[in-house]
Amino acid sequence: MKALDRRSDAGGDERWLEVFEMRSPIGERAAIESKLETLKRNLLEEDSPESVEFYCHADLPTDWCIHLRYTSDSQATTGNTLGLRILSFLQELGSVYHSVWRELRSSDVNDAVEPPGRGIGKDRSTG
Repeated sequence: MKALDRRSDAGGDERWLEVFEMRSPIGERAAIESKLETLKRNLLEEDSPESVEFYCHADLPTDWCIHLRYTSDSQATTGNTLGLRILSFLQELGSVYHSVWRELRSSDVNDAVEPPGRGIGKDRSTG
């Protein structure tokens, strides 16, 4: 499925990713795909997300994923109204894991505490 993309470069606003991972019953792929296409068409009429991306698992025909991307000055960590409506819709189709993520900016990465002894992100060329 092709993504809908309405991204903009909004000054100081933060970027958010709302993720829905769904596992559907075995043998329901065609019905689920049809319902997800309907959901996608309905999302095209919404103004909220900058982009909507639909994925199916590479090996498991029962697993699906939807990404909603936003840019705003605030986002509820449990999702917004549209996200909660999508969650409710997907829960009728299978079991769903829902999460909201905030994009890390370079200042966030610099402020992050590195786990002891791991050396993650350390420039190895300087020692």
